[in-house]
Amino acid sequence: MTLSIALLNSRSVNMELGDSKYFIKEEILEEDVVSPKCNFVAADELGDFENDDTIQDIICALNECTSNKKAQRIAKSHISPPRVDEFFRSYLLKNEFYETLDMFQIEWFKRVHKGNLSLENEAKLPDVYAENQKIQEENHKLKQEKENALSLFCETETRLKKMKNERDYHILKHRRLLQEKEQLLADIKKLRSHYAEYEPILRQLRHKYEVAMKEKTLNRVERDRAIGQAEGLRAALVSLQTLGNMTDVVSNNCSKQNIRHQVSELQQQHVDVLNAPNDEEDVLLSQASQLGVQDTHAGRKIFDLVPKTITGGGVSELPADKGINPLLKIISPGTGNTTKVNGRKLNLSIKAHKTACTGLSVHSSKPLLCSTGDDKQVKIWGLPTLSHLLTIDAHDDWVSSADFNPKAPLLATASGDSSVRLWQYGLDESALVVDMDDKLKNKPVTSDRETSRANRLAILKHHTGTVWSVNWHWDGRFLATSGIDTTICIWDAERCSNVQSSNLPSACRVTFRRHSGSVNSVCFLPYGNILVSASADKTVVLWDVRTGICVQSLIGHKNSVNHAVFNQQGTGIASCDSAGVVRFWDLRRIGHYLHQAPNERSSIFPVGSLKLTKPRKSRSHVVSSQVNQVTFDLTGEHLASACSDGRICLVEVASGQVTSIQGHEDAVQSVAFDYDLDCLYSAGSDGKICCWN
Repeated sequence: MTLSIALLNSRSVNMELGDSKYFIKEEILEEDVVSPKCNFVAADELGDFENDDTIQDIICALNECTSNKKAQRIAKSHISPPRVDEFFRSYLLKNEFYETLDMFQIEWFKRVHKGNLSLENEAKLPDVYAENQKIQEENHKLKQEKENALSLFCETETRLKKMKNERDYHILKHRRLLQEKEQLLADIKKLRSHYAEYEPILRQLRHKYEVAMKEKTLNRVERDRAIGQAEGLRAALVSLQTLGNMTDVVSNNCSKQNIRHQVSELQQQHVDVLNAPNDEEDVLLSQASQLGVQDTHAGRKIFDLVPKTITGGGVSELPADKGINPLLKIISPGTGNTTKVNGRKLNLSIKAHKTACTGLSVHSSKPLLCSTGDDKQVKIWGLPTLSHLLTIDAHDDWVSSADFNPKAPLLATASGDSSVRLWQYGLDESALVVDMDDKLKNKPVTSDRETSRANRLAILKHHTGTVWSVNWHWDGRFLATSGIDTTICIWDAERCSNVQSSNLPSACRVTFRRHSGSVNSVCFLPYGNILVSASADKTVVLWDVRTGICVQSLIGHKNSVNHAVFNQQGTGIASCDSAGVVRFWDLRRIGHYLHQAPNERSSIFPVGSLKLTKPRKSRSHVVSSQVNQVTFDLTGEHLASACSDGRICLVEVASGQVTSIQGHEDAVQSVAFDYDLDCLYSAGSDGKICCWN
């Protein structure tokens, strides 16, 4: 580079001096330059060699020199970039732009000689390649950092999504575990309460088992003794026949007459005990004990047949099935034929409640009718004129159902406030006397007498929701209730009446749990211990109240079952659902599991099912098609059903003929028969009670 610059400089000077390319200049070399002088030193001036450095110092100096050289190798040399003019000359020379180079040289040197161009301030050419390399390295480094950051971002995003999914999964699992925990806790509570109800039953069964074992032991003893006596008598007879002694025969006949006389006395005593009033039972039992009756089989039978009464609170025993319904004695031959399906007409209609009337109940032995309504009131009416006798502000919410106790002046009511209440009512006897003039004129007699009153005996709380239905046992000591909490409760009336409290969980004898939906109605078999329940889970279930076991599940409805009822003969059941279908179930044909086909028939119910209503549109809304309640007449040949479209459908069971009567302006909620007067009563959402005869 320096040689080229010198050549160019010489050419530029020569161009100024002449046209020749080269010139010769004379130079004189001095002597010092040709042969430099050497200074000679005398030997005395060399000094003492003893004071020179030792070998160690020399080694250290060598090491230091070596380290300096290494340092020079390590050090990087910095090459300064050329000036702009040098770069331009090199470019023109390299590409053989000689004319351009000559013109540039002439003009450049002119400016330098004139002092117009300063070489010291001449800008140096930037090291473009170095800058490019540096920029490329920085760019590459930034790209790598970008790629690393992008990969790290993608990885972080993937991990974030995974963690979010895991978080959502664990949250859902935690919620599900909490729900399962709550459900398990609720199931545990139900199981505890359910198992707690088995303790009195187990004690009762244990007591029965002990009694049975004692009876078995006594039977064995009596059997052995009877065998011994028989063998003795047989031996005596053989000896008498062998000896032929007539006196012994006569004495033996006398002894047989004495035995017959004792047996007749025991049988007479047995009859006296069965027919004796309650206050004489203890005297008769003591006399029987003195006579030694308890040691015999007849004596034990007497003790078992004595009615059991509870005093001071306790667990009552369910009575044995009576077998025959005494109401059936009212039926005379041809009674069912005298009552025609289309022969009933509206005889009387009154406004009973300000709001909807939800239920009716007729007393089994007195001319009384009870009505319940959404106005939280229960009213008692005299029959057949529907004279108002008593109003009870029964509950804090709407009243769903009520039922008279058949043995005592007690009334049970159920409500939407989750409680069942027992009322003791007192009515003036003169209020029950029917005014003949009013009866002939078909006018109701409204009479609010001061002597008519009702006292609340107890509030029964066991259900956790609305209580839909109540029904008394024919014995009058037990009450069945059902509610929206899918349970059925059996209450001990003796316990309820003896303990005055606002909350009687101990009065609940047993709780039935099998339904998976709201239990809409319960009904006892007339003079039996079987209970039928209708539920929103589309099933009708039969229960044995004595054991608390589900006897049968009747399946055939396709919608929620609103009501189910026995006929008075106890041979069949009628049930209705929310789709307007009424089904008949023949209890004589029930096996272990019954699923009734839609067209299945029997000798009692030739028609298996009927579709009574269909949904229809009115001007303001769509009228529902459900059947709310059904009830049999005394003969069991006719069925009355309360429909939501305002009709009362009378069904002839044998033929399936349906006749509709209408007297309500809104849905009919309840129907009930008065077996003594052969009247049909209906209640509707319009608050009216209608009498049909």
